[in-house]
Amino acid sequence: MQKLPIPLQTYIIALFLISLVFVGWGILTFPTHYLLECIFFIFLVFLADLVPIKLEGSNAAIMVSASLRLTSVLLFPVQVAILVAAGGTLAAEIILKRPIPKLVFNFAQLVIIYAAQAILYSYLSDSTRQPLRDLQNVLAISTITICYYLLNTTLVSAAIGMANQVPLIDVWRENFRSIFSSHLALIPIGVAIAMLWQVTPFSILLFAAPLLIARESFKSLNEVRQNTLTALSTLADVVDSRDSSTYQHSQRVADYSRTIARQLRLSRQETELIVRSARLHDLGKVGIQDASLYKNGPLTPEEQKDFQRHAALGADIIARIKVFQAESGIILHHHEWMNGKGYPDGIRQDDIPLGSRIISVADAFDAMTSDRPYRKAMAQETAYSILAKMKGTQFDPQVVEAMGEVLKERIVLPDPTAPGEGVLKTIDIVHVK
Repeated sequence: MQKLPIPLQTYIIALFLISLVFVGWGILTFPTHYLLECIFFIFLVFLADLVPIKLEGSNAAIMVSASLRLTSVLLFPVQVAILVAAGGTLAAEIILKRPIPKLVFNFAQLVIIYAAQAILYSYLSDSTRQPLRDLQNVLAISTITICYYLLNTTLVSAAIGMANQVPLIDVWRENFRSIFSSHLALIPIGVAIAMLWQVTPFSILLFAAPLLIARESFKSLNEVRQNTLTALSTLADVVDSRDSSTYQHSQRVADYSRTIARQLRLSRQETELIVRSARLHDLGKVGIQDASLYKNGPLTPEEQKDFQRHAALGADIIARIKVFQAESGIILHHHEWMNGKGYPDGIRQDDIPLGSRIISVADAFDAMTSDRPYRKAMAQETAYSILAKMKGTQFDPQVVEAMGEVLKERIVLPDPTAPGEGVLKTIDIVHVK
């Protein structure tokens, strides 16, 4: 752990020691007549841990094994649930060859989480171990679900915060506040497995095929979405490369938009939506005449009208792809003005999507700080002063101020002259299940 910050090292070691107390207690007081069940569930958790479901727009993953750990909490004594979480997690982490710090952290936090769940459920539920027998057990399951979500996301957010010197609450907002429904979706599976186990134990293996099919379907959908985004992004780059002065423009606008969205403390999900929209915001220029796009002097009214079609054209292209409907609306309105004098619809103020308002500022800033055939690039300070003068007329004041904070804090911004992808990086999540 030499490369980790001292506070993070201390934090991981403290969690590990706490987890060892739970595991030691579980081993010393283990009810031996549950040995076969414990081994069986450790094996199931181990297998499920090897096939995580990546969350869209996030570095986090939801583990189907969470359902199986929950089943052990509902069915068995606290000691068994602790050892199922410990044994299944440790085996999977070793097979997956996690770096030692991640292995220790993942093992420790999951042991602590499921120990807390098991103890809480044992205290709140009746003694029947039948999850849906009465309202008491239903409320107990609801309580440990919230416990799982809060403990899991808080422990991981704390680790990320210490690793990146970011406040815990900022990490939580960016990565986890929008994924409660994903956690919630695994609860009915865990309850159903528990109920089926009580009817005929090993029939729960029937869940294996549907779970694997569901996972593969989810994975395929994500791959199709990502491949489509890659293809569209490539096309956007081709459009940019038609003119050397706009090379990598869309990538830089996406990077600026991400930085502004983070400054505004938007959720990770909303931030990624805006970044995808920014990446594709000029796609409609593929249908605009070169004379309108690359003229050195002022555009004629006809050329201006032709040029302004690019926002609607881009939105129409994206709208044809069902999974990008939200991006389409943002792209359509990224040239609207706060005072209603923009295009294509002349909407104003809060009627303009927030993502469009962010891209508008990012787009203008990149245009001003990049070389053009008719002028040299402006300094960032000069470009920002122009943005500030247009607050409330062309640009959203809140978004312009966020951009100002980015510049004031000297956050690294993309180099307009640098080839390749933008330089901004996302937070690398340690791990979450």
